[in-house]
Amino acid sequence: MFEFDGYRYATVKEMDLAKKEAESIAYIKGRTDFKDREKLKKLYEGLIEKQSFVTPTGINFLREVQRELNAFSDKAVSPVFVTVPTEMKKGSYVRSTSF
Repeated sequence: MFEFDGYRYATVKEMDLAKKEAESIAYIKGRTDFKDREKLKKLYEGLIEKQSFVTPTGINFLREVQRELNAFSDKAVSPVFVTVPTEMKKGSYVRSTSF
């Protein structure tokens, strides 16, 4: 098992993807004015459309932005797309093929 950002990943490939997403999030946060709701919404919708984030680290960021946008709007923004394991067994799982 491989750990990053408070999560345990089954493979180093999954962990590396989470690290890359964390780098992307840091980049976005450093260059985005979160007070400009229109730009933030456009950014969020683009990230959702492209399914840019799939790891827990990325999903948490999307939820953070989603909550921020929903707090200042009477119309909810697009939901976050997620995949989940399709079969659970003690100590292991099978992930859906979309991951």
